[in-house]
Amino acid sequence: MRAGFVLALLAGVLLTPELAAQEPAARAGDLVRIEVAGHAARKIGTLIRLTPDTLILDADPIPRQQIKGLERSSGRKSRWLRGLAVGFGAGMAAGAIVGAAHPCLDGEFTQLWCAGFFGAIGAVAGAPIGALIGSRSHTERWRRVPLDRLSLSAGSTGFRLGFALPF
Repeated sequence: MRAGFVLALLAGVLLTPELAAQEPAARAGDLVRIEVAGHAARKIGTLIRLTPDTLILDADPIPRQQIKGLERSSGRKSRWLRGLAVGFGAGMAAGAIVGAAHPCLDGEFTQLWCAGFFGAIGAVAGAPIGALIGSRSHTERWRRVPLDRLSLSAGSTGFRLGFALPF
């Protein structure tokens, strides 16, 4: 029993880098971001077709020799966690300022205690507000596709776009 567990654990450790090393592939219809030589900004668009010498992005042919980098979109992600952190910090700062300016029950508590107390209340109130605002903001996630793995493959219905992933 113990030997089987150790063997499974060892296989998992040894195979994980191989699985993680696989690069994402891109297909026709994917949203891609391309670095083109001679252009300061990256081009973003839908990958239409790949020929041996040209990549077609939204009806814009780009010579493959000019492509410096290619990334494929792996979806959009929410920024709720960043919003939570910003809301927490802003609420804490605002609460601490209010607490430092508050008379604090005629001197029963120190001004520092009041600033900390109001800061904690501000943080608890600001965190969910920030998370809500952050959840409404989304950003695209990009995965790099190695240029040496771009290839064409012929299928029974004509040419198809494909990316080779040699092992």
